[in-house]
Amino acid sequence: MISDFIQQYESYLQKIDEKCAEVYKNLPDIPCFPKCTGDAACCKQIFPLTFLEAYYLSIGFKRLNRETRRKLIKSAQKNKDKLVKNFTASGLKQIYANTDYETHNAAQQSITKFLYEQKMYCPFLSDELCEVYPFRNFACRLHGLAYDYNTKEILGCNRHGKIFRNADNFMSRAVRHDFLNKEKIHLEGEMIASFANNILYRQIRYLTHPFMPILKDFETFNWIEFFTQTIPPQEIIPGTYSLVFDYNN
Repeated sequence: MISDFIQQYESYLQKIDEKCAEVYKNLPDIPCFPKCTGDAACCKQIFPLTFLEAYYLSIGFKRLNRETRRKLIKSAQKNKDKLVKNFTASGLKQIYANTDYETHNAAQQSITKFLYEQKMYCPFLSDELCEVYPFRNFACRLHGLAYDYNTKEILGCNRHGKIFRNADNFMSRAVRHDFLNKEKIHLEGEMIASFANNILYRQIRYLTHPFMPILKDFETFNWIEFFTQTIPPQEIIPGTYSLVFDYNN
């Protein structure tokens, strides 16, 4: 069953890559496609990962050679310990249960902002290149190539200034971030509900940080216990949203 979700996710990623390639064909000045470059600013910060993203990165991590894995584990553990200390002091919560959409969205943004402020490099960045490039997450694939029609936000950094100065042309050709993200959220909800064996868990959103796929084996971890103990099924209110930030498990 889980392999079915992974296959669907891989098909989804392939679709994203095809859309990104089409954008690049029309906008060849984009600086970070078809591969990440050594001066990529986005890799020099950490970012939230959703459930499928972290799960897939965990698979990619296990395919690295032993020496590389050991090096990454040592570094990830050190940075995770620092992150846990900072998160505890931040006043943010690990669980936001049964909220309305606005509260749910604000909680995600708060966690995202917290991670961006940690001044840590992505743990998969090595010698200015990504160790798990084929397994990289949604935001990494779309950086500099996407536009969110809901927030009117162009997803990129100062390296994309030349492209963004002609914003109308870019937006007419860019990948629809909001549309593709909804598809991923739906697939993740189905996967979490499958683990919990309860359709109410479709409304649970999981976030973590990029050290977690290194320190936790997502394929062997007991996700049934994790989700049902974090938010017991009898406490879920239908029609609400819940967010779990897995930062220290």
